[in-house]
Amino acid sequence: MTRSIPNISTSRAQARARLEAVRPYLKRVVLFINGKGGAGKTSLTANSSGTLARALSTANSSRRVLAIQLDHQGDLGLDVNTRYAEGLDDDGASIRATLMGNGSLKVIRDVRPNFDVVPSGSILTEVAGYLKSLDTKNRLEARLRFVEAVASLAHEYDWIFIDCPPGDQELQILGLLVARWFVIPVVFDKASLYGLEGVADALEEAEEFNTAVQWLGVVMFAFERKDVRTYVDAASGEVKTQEGGQRARIRKKLKMELERLEADPGVKVFKSVISYNRSIAEDCRDYGRLVVEAADAASHPDWRKERQRQQLSVFTSDAATGLAADYEQFTAELVSTIRAREADAARATENS
Repeated sequence: MTRSIPNISTSRAQARARLEAVRPYLKRVVLFINGKGGAGKTSLTANSSGTLARALSTANSSRRVLAIQLDHQGDLGLDVNTRYAEGLDDDGASIRATLMGNGSLKVIRDVRPNFDVVPSGSILTEVAGYLKSLDTKNRLEARLRFVEAVASLAHEYDWIFIDCPPGDQELQILGLLVARWFVIPVVFDKASLYGLEGVADALEEAEEFNTAVQWLGVVMFAFERKDVRTYVDAASGEVKTQEGGQRARIRKKLKMELERLEADPGVKVFKSVISYNRSIAEDCRDYGRLVVEAADAASHPDWRKERQRQQLSVFTSDAATGLAADYEQFTAELVSTIRAREADAARATENS
């Protein structure tokens, strides 16, 4: 049963009060956002949420993870094999209905153990136009309906991950109104590197009502694994890694960019980096599997026959396992970073 949240008329002050009322249910909502397409938002949403749900299932935990797609392309549904599934995928109809006040969010249950998804699709192309057609008061009311709809589900989930589209400011604002944390993925090109500037207007508008939203950091996506050197430390005997080449250059640029933007000292460039492997990425999307599931397939004792049976591209067990490890490391770093921020906030509250 979902929580019933009353629908009150909306002045700006009342809107802030309504959002404050539901904010306790939205403590662990993570948004992936960048003003540029192709930066890895959907892949990170699918694989981070799926990897975390898998870890919870393996630990026999009852805690659950929800992924929400706000991108009209619906590619997250391809990654988890729900896109075009009869009776499951609604092409974003429930999100539109929620905004219009005549429906609730559709949740596809158990796409994997401990893992649910709110689907989207081409219907969301209508949402921006619909919201823009409303006057200020009714647009704000529609946005509040969406936030409250997510909050009404949130008690079922320990974590909620949201995939936000590039270029659609109305949908970006929706995501930022719900989120507690946001992460910007970047690839190597300059347009992606300066991705925050592409969402600055949406962030400014959302922050008027969601004062809790915070920038968690930047994650480097689709970088060459060859730029990492493994060595044994002569003094300690520990196995360590050292970045070089493009990885090292971009990490340095990102740190300089955070300084230029005068970002909060807590905003980080994640140590974890998602490597580039086109064949694995294509197979995962074409056949509806997460990267960790591709790694499972690649470790099959009779992988060559299994690859032919599943019509997969040629990739090695090491490559698939390595990419799965990247997502596992990033997910663990994301979770530990949020928990550390939560602990810092709790200590600050106790000392105030």
